[in-house]
Amino acid sequence: MSYSLLEGFFDEEYDFYISKNKNSKKPGELSALINTVIYDRGVKVEDWRRRRKVIDLFKDVRNAVVHSNGRIDACVYRGGFLKLLGVDLFEHADGYLTLTFDASLWLINEFRSIAQEYAEAVFMGDREIKSD
Repeated sequence: MSYSLLEGFFDEEYDFYISKNKNSKKPGELSALINTVIYDRGVKVEDWRRRRKVIDLFKDVRNAVVHSNGRIDACVYRGGFLKLLGVDLFEHADGYLTLTFDASLWLINEFRSIAQEYAEAVFMGDREIKSD
């Protein structure tokens, strides 16, 4: 759900700031959409490369769950998160990938902070922002 909310936020930003003023094609992936919007608005998000990888990895997990009715090969994603974040975010049982409670809160905060930092930079006039 937090992925969809983040996607909706930046989709609206794109429509408001970019699509009305320019003849450009909206990126299909969320990380590319965010990248397009922050570049266009002149916002620098600290640690954006790592955050972009997190978004892309969660997109892959989300798509795998949706297209496999919740049952996926968790080892692929567990390894990706271990490599990227250094922690195992998932509990895995019987072929179903389950995000732990702490990891769920972390994910919500991570996605919220991207939108919040962007909004503060755009609406408060500070184009270079620091992450938590």
